Amino acid sequence: MKKTVAPSLGRIDGIPAHEILEGLESLHQLVVVTDARGRIVWISDAMTPLWGKRGQAIPRPVHALLRRLAQSEHAESSRIVELREGSAETPNRVEVSAFQVESMREDDGGSEALTVAILRPISVEEENEIAPAPRSADAELFESIVDASKSAIVAIDGAGFVTYANAAFETITGLCPKELIGKPIALFLPGTSGFGRVVSQLHRDGMVSDQEMQIHHEDGATQWLSLRVRPLPRSDAGRLIFFEDVTQQRMRLHALEEQNTGLESYVHSVAHDLRSPLVSLLGFTRLLRQDYQDRLDDTGHHFIDRVEQAGNTMEMLIRDILELSRIGAGSDHRTLVDPRTVLIQLHAELKPRLEERGLALALPADPPMLLCDRTRLYQVFSNLIGNALNHMGDCEQPRIHVEIGEQPGRHLITVADNGKGIAKDHHERIFEAFQTLGGRSGRGETTGIGLAIVKKIVLTHGGQVWVESEPGEGATFCVALPRS
Repeated sequence: MKKTVAPSLGRIDGIPAHEILEGLESLHQLVVVTDARGRIVWISDAMTPLWGKRGQAIPRPVHALLRRLAQSEHAESSRIVELREGSAETPNRVEVSAFQVESMREDDGGSEALTVAILRPISVEEENEIAPAPRSADAELFESIVDASKSAIVAIDGAGFVTYANAAFETITGLCPKELIGKPIALFLPGTSGFGRVVSQLHRDGMVSDQEMQIHHEDGATQWLSLRVRPLPRSDAGRLIFFEDVTQQRMRLHALEEQNTGLESYVHSVAHDLRSPLVSLLGFTRLLRQDYQDRLDDTGHHFIDRVEQAGNTMEMLIRDILELSRIGAGSDHRTLVDPRTVLIQLHAELKPRLEERGLALALPADPPMLLCDRTRLYQVFSNLIGNALNHMGDCEQPRIHVEIGEQPGRHLITVADNGKGIAKDHHERIFEAFQTLGGRSGRGETTGIGLAIVKKIVLTHGGQVWVESEPGEGATFCVALPRS
């Protein structure tokens, strides 16, 4: 029997449904999914071998229960089902735990409730009501250590069923640990924002690292949990799940984002207000030069030059402030970019300045593709190379060398010059807005924001930026960008 019976299951939590169901299958072996009519639309690989016959992989009593659950508003349930079809190889009873998830159809944008059922065969010991074996000393020691932890911890076996939960779990989530024992962990995840990302990552990597989930409680309160999944020590298949309440951090982050939004709006408003009189000022200086140049002496022309120079610097400053506020606003489009085409374009634009100073700009011959926004990559190279042009000072055989290398998990970009260098005390400060060490060379004018723009672009791409330099030994600016 094919795993997917329906042609498309749409998306759950923004992720293709089949990815989430395969993630659930990595947690729980026996998984069945039905639509709102009770029709089977997905089945895990382990179902058919358990009951054998093609087309009859799901016993009738189970299928009947799923039909009833699919037509109810809330399918969260755990029920024992008598199969009456068991044999020596197959169970006579199974516990069926079911819950509903909302799937968004991709054809018409509508939604549909899917019932996900997880089956647990009742063991022979449970059938005959045989008391479980006493816990080992190692198990008691493990539970005592976990109970002392302030983190909420849940242990699951190889089939994804809860074997233990500590007291902190109830404190953080409000769920009683005893009610979890023997239940599939997936039963407690639906209805949370982030459920899809968790099971999808679990299917890909076998572990989960710092995935956040949003829980909506019945009293209207919202709670954020950070979740990690790791292999259980001394176990071939079991896992430990760690929960941490990050609601306060999320609230502070939301408040900070609102402040940043307000600040960006303020920056745009101020920049617009500053531009209007600046345009008038530069316009009047041009009129003075055109209509009154014969009446002005050298001093008058010098004053007009100074006014225009200050106005142009102010215009550059406003432009850079606006650009700094826009970075990370969501308009960036990350894709694989050939950095050599960007560098060749930049080299052509800088050619007059390079020739004027007799400065060589060495570019990488065959650099790797970089995952980033092309416009932002151009800004990174433009500001780093421009910074070297403006601040490296006078030296014999001036040279700027750009290299791009591959490292585990990242690409490393370096822009090195053989100029006067930078003292260690200034390595952090130069990346702050409006900070410059002075001593500019050449005709280039800077606003003190270029390196701040580089830093913000790199950070929004999930990378790092730093400088390696000593006075008199040149400077090497390094940018590390993630490869995926």
